[in-house]
Amino acid sequence: MAKTIQTIQALILAKLSALEVDIAHNPLFKIVTDKCIGTFTGYPAAVVTPTGGNGKVEDTAVNERVLSFNILLYQEQSEQATDKTDATLKMTEICDAVMKAFDIDPTLGREVAKVEVVDFAFDFKAQTGTWNFATFKINAVILVSHY
Repeated sequence: MAKTIQTIQALILAKLSALEVDIAHNPLFKIVTDKCIGTFTGYPAAVVTPTGGNGKVEDTAVNERVLSFNILLYQEQSEQATDKTDATLKMTEICDAVMKAFDIDPTLGREVAKVEVVDFAFDFKAQTGTWNFATFKINAVILVSHY
């Protein structure tokens, strides 16, 4: 089982990279990265960042850890001739696909005890360009032996 922040982040990145937009197997995201960059070369884009965690002693042999990550999703509205209505529709479709991906694989291929998609929010930003974006908070619950 995955036990490190880096390993679980890689699993989430792989999950997002594997999402397809159509039956021709075109990827849903043009960019999936773990780096916070200012401008993307394609949209939609996804960034996965660790945000912290917590834990508790489950029993005398096991600790339960909850590692938290943000998935930041971006859809540009103008550079790629995507109007506001299309960008909003695309963002809701992307979010549905992300939720479904974790619903059908709640253990990341049995690498974690469970994944919780706990919060998500939509927003819009107009500043030297216009984007729709969404933020997901993902908790990965892992069990770690004391031994």
